[in-house]
Amino acid sequence: MAGESDAFDDAWAGKHQKIVEALRELGGRKDVPFLVAQETLWLLDGYGLTVSMLPDTVPQTEQYLAYTYIEEPELLPAKMLELFKALKEHAGGWSRVRVGSKAVAQDLIVFADSIQTQGTEVMGYAGKTSALGPNAEKWELSGSPAAIEVQDKAILLKMASSFEALRAPVEHFKASLEHVYSDLAAFRDEARFKLRPAVQEKIRALDRLVRAYKSEQRLADDPNSVSYGRVAAGLPGAQLKVTFHKLEASLSINISGTASIHSAWQGMDAYLEQSEQHLVSMQTQEELADFMIRYKIFLVQWAGIKTFAQEQLSAFDSTRQV
Repeated sequence: MAGESDAFDDAWAGKHQKIVEALRELGGRKDVPFLVAQETLWLLDGYGLTVSMLPDTVPQTEQYLAYTYIEEPELLPAKMLELFKALKEHAGGWSRVRVGSKAVAQDLIVFADSIQTQGTEVMGYAGKTSALGPNAEKWELSGSPAAIEVQDKAILLKMASSFEALRAPVEHFKASLEHVYSDLAAFRDEARFKLRPAVQEKIRALDRLVRAYKSEQRLADDPNSVSYGRVAAGLPGAQLKVTFHKLEASLSINISGTASIHSAWQGMDAYLEQSEQHLVSMQTQEELADFMIRYKIFLVQWAGIKTFAQEQLSAFDSTRQV
């Protein structure tokens, strides 16, 4: 019996350590992919603004590019318009991802509050046990190998049942997280596999034009065409190339995904369930003292997570969405 209890205690302690480390890593991050840092919000909101200003028709595209014909097929106005439309459609998806990401930050704050409320309840119950007493600072000295008394067992059952209140918030946050994860993955994959290659192809086409101009050093005879020099050195061409490079950089921000918080959350429901089972099955006062010492660490980490989530939410609120 004691061997089984020790094994379960070790398993729970291991789970506790993993979840605390995951929470500590999450709270220490400055930029979590879907709870994005303010700098990333600026970049993606700026991406949305830049894309919204792109032309919608061939005549508008010709005016935007300042040419109607060019020798490089990839840079013809009609081909450029295809890319512009794809970029606009993609940028429209950022608004949805942004709203969902902000909602996750809000949900994380709500869950952190639920953890603290439940933690206050558990701490109160623990203080009523004869094994620990009301002075939480002395619980580390309460590690007696003596068996838990019957009246304390009844209190532990109440402590265990208090974990049930967290089941609904856990599931709600998990659903919100998975929804954002799915939206962000789609946004990221479109950027990675469709748009970035298209942007890079335009850059390569522009580079080919520049090389051709440098090697041939000639101007087009057709007055309706554009010289290599004007595209390479003129303002429209220069702006186009800079925009493409900035765009590629902004799209790359999304490629890392939401691994950090998703990884941390994977173990939350299992940790809470094992904590509940551990309280019901523990046999000694030493086990209870160890549980509460570790649980206080867990609560401290969640206080940090709440602060982290509030900072993320503040970034969403203070950054102007375009």
